[in-house]
Parts: sequence; C-alpha cells; structure tokens
Amino acid sequence: DINARPLTRWGPQAPPKLLSPYWMQDVCGFWSQHSLDHAEIKAIKNAEAGVDLLHHNALVDLSQNPHLCDTVNKPGITGCLTPGGQMYHFKRGREISGFEKLLLSGIPADQLLLGGESEVQLSDLAGNAMSLPVVSACILSAFCIAPHAAAAAATAAKDEVGESSAEEAEAAPPHPPSAAPEPAAAPSGAEHKRFSFGPFVGLAGRAQCCSVLCTCESSGDVSQHGILRCSCCQATLCGMCAAHVQLESHTMLPLHPEGGRFGADAATT
Repeated sequence: DINARPLTRWGPQAPPKLLSPYWMQDVCGFWSQHSLDHAEIKAIKNAEAGVDLLHHNALVDLSQNPHLCDTVNKPGITGCLTPGGQMYHFKRGREISGFEKLLLSGIPADQLLLGGESEVQLSDLAGNAMSLPVVSACILSAFCIAPHAAAAAATAAKDEVGESSAEEAEAAPPHPPSAAPEPAAAPSGAEHKRFSFGPFVGLAGRAQCCSVLCTCESSGDVSQHGILRCSCCQATLCGMCAAHVQLESHTMLPLHPEGGRFGADAATT
C-alpha cells in the first residue's frame, strides 16, 4: 500500500504489522489509531535526528500526545510515568510491565512483599508514586536543615562576639610593654562537633512500628495485636491473622518481645 506507514505498515487497505520481526507482532493489534500514529511520529522525528528506533534503546509513552513528551529519546531519561501510561520499549518490542515501571521510579520492586496484584494495579502503583531517589533526597535534606541552621546561628553569634571584643580592645588603653598578651583559649570540642545521624537512629525503629506489618492493617490503622515476623523470609503478621494462616513452613517470632509495638524499647528495635 502506497499510503501505508513506514513503521507499522498500516493504512486504509492494510492492517497494522510492525516492521521489525523481533517485535511482538500482536501488540499493535490492541493499539488505537492514536497509538499507531504516535509511534510513526516518534520514528520519523527520531530518524530526522539520526536515530533509528529499530536499532536504538528508546522508551516512548504512546498514551500522551506527541507534543507533550520528548521527541528524541535521551539515554538514561524516561518520561513521566502515569497510571494509565502506555510505555512502549522499542528495543524489547513490547510495552514495559508494571514491575519494570516500579524499577524506573527507583522503587526496589524485588524487595516488596507483593501479592496477587494485577498488571493494572502495579502500573497504577508506579504511576501514582513519586520517584524514590527524589523523596529520599528531600528527607535527607530535611534531616540536615536543623543542624545546619543551628551551626550557622552559632557561627553568626560567635562573629558578633568577636566584633564586640575587637571594638572593646580598640577602646581600651594599650598594655604596658612588659605585660605579655594572654594566650588564646583553645577551641572547645563543641565548636568542632560535626553532624551525625546518631540522634535519628531511633526513628528507624519507630518508622517500622508505624508501617503496615499485616494484611489487616492500612495506612490509617494498625493492629492492636502483637506482630510476628518470620526469621527466614521476614514476612510479618499480627497475632490474630496468624491464627488463620498456615505457617508450618515459617519460623514466626515476636517482632517486639518486650514493651510491645510502641513500647519504650520499640524505638531501638
């Protein structure tokens, strides 16, 4: 067909068929006309820039309008992940999975205790989540602001004291020639105290206590029963739910054996 598109080969008289034999040929059968045209636009614009999408690692969001996302793929950079995003990976010849979207957001999906979440639910989770490295950088900055502000205030106060002492020294009569100046006092250890995360170590235990540790818990409520954790796979359940689950293959131990979940020693657990 003379009117067929170069990448997907679809036109008024021809069904869509991907150009590369290594791509999943049935994937374009589920694409809308918008997605097919978007893929063609990206392929042509990248070809104008000297990038052949048949032989380059490119990730394109076919669910967005072409003018809302970058035309030419940038190595190591992906567009905004949305819950209904249709991220097509040209090198793999398929749309990326929800698990891969979590990895793109910096979320260690292989360390999450995922259950029977569907592909749509994983994509929604990745699209509604914020980039984990960015969030971690913001939290780290928040921890560093208070000590930095205190150190800056102490330095400013010391400078004011130094200026007033210099003015008083200029106004005072000169010392006799025989009088030797007093040696300068050695700086105290407090002036050279460096920032440490030691005071924040207890927050890790408190954060674990406030996290969701059982299937019956949510972001707004936690179980009032004791929490059990497997010493092997680290799976956690509350005491009430553990009575209804087969745990013969697990070694469940109390997570907070003393003081309870929010006891005095839970902060150091």
